[in-house]
Amino acid sequence: MQTSASMRSRVGIATVVAVVGLSLITAPSPASAAERTAISITKIAASSGKTVIAGETLVLTGKASANLKGKKLTVQAKIGKSWKTLGATPKVSSKRTFTAKVKTVGLGKTTYRVLFPGTTKGRDLGKSNDTRSTTVWKWFPLADQRIVEYKASYGWYEPYPTAATVAGVYYPNALVGRSKHDRVAWSDFNLSFQCKQFRSLAGTDDTSPASSSGTSFVSIDGVTPGTASVPLKLGKPTPLTLNVTDAMRLRLSVVSPNKDVVKAVWANAKILCKQNVNPKD
Repeated sequence: MQTSASMRSRVGIATVVAVVGLSLITAPSPASAAERTAISITKIAASSGKTVIAGETLVLTGKASANLKGKKLTVQAKIGKSWKTLGATPKVSSKRTFTAKVKTVGLGKTTYRVLFPGTTKGRDLGKSNDTRSTTVWKWFPLADQRIVEYKASYGWYEPYPTAATVAGVYYPNALVGRSKHDRVAWSDFNLSFQCKQFRSLAGTDDTSPASSSGTSFVSIDGVTPGTASVPLKLGKPTPLTLNVTDAMRLRLSVVSPNKDVVKAVWANAKILCKQNVNPKD
């Protein structure tokens, strides 16, 4: 006859065996762990030209592990301390490559990331990502920058932001300087070694005298490139594109011998910089 103690012992043993058996059935084995995946960004560049410019198209190309063929990836950019998901969802090709085209965001040194978030549906694939940084440049209207120094007097004014009309075309965000009697008027803007290009349409405002004469010019740290001097006369403006790499300051100047005021115009003036150097308050 079995004692109560003996029966309790057998029940306990059976319970332990059952629990152990259940754990062996439910515990994941190393073979069922998520497969490792890999992503590598091989190139990040502007879709055209050598400069990555905010708002324009950026192209990221790379390779992925074989188990990601046909899978969609996610593209992100680090803005501040957070990752911003961009619109592109490139698919890994049969040759294990991918190409993503996105609208460039950020300013200055900006980090982009291509990632695979992992999946547990069907084939269990692990997460993976790769990052690559690039310098993002942006066009800033010169009219929105602060004038740090200027020279002017009564009847002749330093170049300042205002609307202008040149050859019948209205420019609401131009810079206009006035001169007469050979008096030079100028305005200085800081570039602080953060910019690489200046562009503008240089001309003469339509309200200037028909006999307008003189010169408008752009100087970079005291040096005026030969292409930066434009005769003051009524007519179509002259396109200006100047290299301002490693420059501290840019100066707009105007001088005219006329007895009546002549208005020099820099329409659509802008600077390409990797930071907003000296914006107005």
